[in-house]
Amino acid sequence: MLLEPGKVIRGRYRIIDLLARGGMGEVFRAQCVDTGEPVVIKTLLPALHERRDLVALFIEEAELTARLRHQRIVRVFDYGRGDDCCCFMVMEQLEGETLGALMRQAYEELSGLPVPVVLAVGIQLCQALEHGAHARGQNGAPLALVHRDLSPLNVFVTERGGVKLLDFGIALATGVSRHRASPSLRGKPSYRSPEMVRSLPVDARSDLFTLGIILWEALAGRKLFCSQPQDESERRILTMPIPPITRVLPEAPPELDAILDKALARDPKLRFQTAGEFGQALQRLFRALCGTARQHQVLIGALQHMRGRSVGGEAESA
Repeated sequence: MLLEPGKVIRGRYRIIDLLARGGMGEVFRAQCVDTGEPVVIKTLLPALHERRDLVALFIEEAELTARLRHQRIVRVFDYGRGDDCCCFMVMEQLEGETLGALMRQAYEELSGLPVPVVLAVGIQLCQALEHGAHARGQNGAPLALVHRDLSPLNVFVTERGGVKLLDFGIALATGVSRHRASPSLRGKPSYRSPEMVRSLPVDARSDLFTLGIILWEALAGRKLFCSQPQDESERRILTMPIPPITRVLPEAPPELDAILDKALARDPKLRFQTAGEFGQALQRLFRALCGTARQHQVLIGALQHMRGRSVGGEAESA
């Protein structure tokens, strides 16, 4: 580990401790030296600092995310290289749980997440994706952003009942020429769109297919296309009949079948054409089911349920 507790980056950020380590990077809890504000710092693994392509990709991710100023997208405050050439990205610190953690607990209880919770998550993710679709680069040209790596692990539900989209590491800005477009960089195997599997050009509708997978799985309490080996997941994405959600979850409103069928259409022309259109369909159903209830209320309830189950489980096993 290149960064250790107590180390200060560029005289601005003091490392507190390591939060997570992945295949390419590390994430640290940190603090602004001047203000004491808590932040999160993402870095490349030390062994990858000599890889110019990965360093460039990391910096591009930081630049891109810093441009996406939206309440549904994790905020990047600063980025660059430290005194020891360590690539770093400073982000807001979030309190809450990933959607993946919420889904995992639901799977353990042999169920999916409640319909209002899934609708609230979907609505807010559509807001994030719609913002990316209209964001502009430094020269004012539209970025036409495609995330390309949506999964439950990079969707965060905050303590205040908001949703934040994370990790733009392999995002594609189709409106400008960027090496992000490399076909070798593809999202998680079981969350790819058919056009990604076929290595065809992708646009924002690819993310909508992936969002459809996430919402289906969150409701059903099980995976949709995931399989081993990876080739089998890709075959399923291209050919497997997709069960209507009401067949898996009979109590689900029938309107969900139409929404998810459209999101999961294998032909992009038959899907929702924008995240805004997808979000409006989810919003109408949320209002019909929940009346005056607010999205943040149902999401806070989901977090409280998760915490309550965890506390209860600890007490029972003690």
